[in-house]
Amino acid sequence: MAVNEKKLFNLLLKQYGFYIDEYEFEGKKKWIALKDTDGGLYAVITSDEEEYNKCYYHAEQFLKSKNVSFSLNNVIFTKSNKQVQTDDYNKLIFNTKENSVIYCSSASDVLSRIINMMTNNEKSRLPLALNVTNILILINIIIFVVSCYLSHSIIDINTYVLVAMGAKVDSYIWSGEIYRLVTAMFLHGGLIHIFFNMYALYSLGYIIEDVFGKKQYMIIYFLSGICSNLLSAVISPYVSVGSSGAIFGLFGAAAVFGFMEKDKIGKSFFNNMASVIFVNIIIGFSQPNIDNAAHFGGLACGAILSYIILRKRAKV
Repeated sequence: MAVNEKKLFNLLLKQYGFYIDEYEFEGKKKWIALKDTDGGLYAVITSDEEEYNKCYYHAEQFLKSKNVSFSLNNVIFTKSNKQVQTDDYNKLIFNTKENSVIYCSSASDVLSRIINMMTNNEKSRLPLALNVTNILILINIIIFVVSCYLSHSIIDINTYVLVAMGAKVDSYIWSGEIYRLVTAMFLHGGLIHIFFNMYALYSLGYIIEDVFGKKQYMIIYFLSGICSNLLSAVISPYVSVGSSGAIFGLFGAAAVFGFMEKDKIGKSFFNNMASVIFVNIIIGFSQPNIDNAAHFGGLACGAILSYIILRKRAKV
């Protein structure tokens, strides 16, 4: 497993009770993972082999401003086994090429065990290509290729082909063809349609999969897609296809996560999600042939499911 800041902090946040804050470094925001202990704050930062001492200094000043006891640990990523010359402080040096810890201070030993567990666990897992997001993308692409073959076109898929393959058609759904609430999620009207949807899924899916785990991610994705098509069937009389309702569910889940965890991960994540959702809503109302009912249905479902999951997790 290629250990990096995002994966390390994600694990510390999800499994070890840390929360994320930010400190200033040369005009930029950098993450710092914090955990309250009996001896004060246990803090973790990451840096590269060029900025490690500067990062440590700025993080140290940030912690001193809190007026609490702390233990600051710097995870330094390097590309060689050459010993990194640092000031005398708690540190762990990780060789990114060899994927191994090459030095660890005694105070940072717990981080060494966590990182070694990350690298060892990955060896026994299925390849990255088999994660949920990649599987969903692959299924969408395969079904799109089939629809292209049947339509003899890659730019615009024939509507009759989409209906035959399971598009959302209100009259058919109310006549009992409930399966269309699911099948419509995997159909797309053309090359541009599937490109933008798969790009959005690729960009957001990994984040949701990391935060919620595979099972809850699939629950959010599929229920959001079903709810989006159900609301569309109630409000919109038109034939519609696409995974955007399910993807809007992921946007809703991400926004709720960012809002509920803003004290731990900072406000920027929620602000970014809110901005993306707002822009997509504006696009939806300004462009023709966009099923806004499906988008709102998916967004609401994803937000509600995320809230329920996170509230339940907080009580554990």
